[in-house]
Amino acid sequence: MTSRLRHVEGGVSADEGAPASVEHRARRTRHGARGARSRWSAAGLALTALLGPLPVAALAGVCVARFLPVAENTRFTVGITLVIPLWLAGTCRAFLVQRTSRALLACVLSSVALGALAYGVPS
Repeated sequence: MTSRLRHVEGGVSADEGAPASVEHRARRTRHGARGARSRWSAAGLALTALLGPLPVAALAGVCVARFLPVAENTRFTVGITLVIPLWLAGTCRAFLVQRTSRALLACVLSSVALGALAYGVPS
């Protein structure tokens, strides 16, 4: 079995797929770390986009049910029925945001504002 050596910049590699030098290995590791970071960022954004708008949608449904000027059972039905479309719209909007922290901040601020409106304002 004969090993064919090939000369590459920064060292000699015995194989086409083998790294040529320590610098190349460090560079590959650095890219791997960046890839792992972006995978965690994508997972965080997906988790934020799916779960973040849920309390916003639920509180928006509570606000509609609380302040709609119709009979109580109609308000309840309209408020509960609006939660799913509002959650889907919020999820779509959160996926458009580039950074997870911004999406999470928007969900938290919206939840706080709607919570204050739903439970802080007398009906």
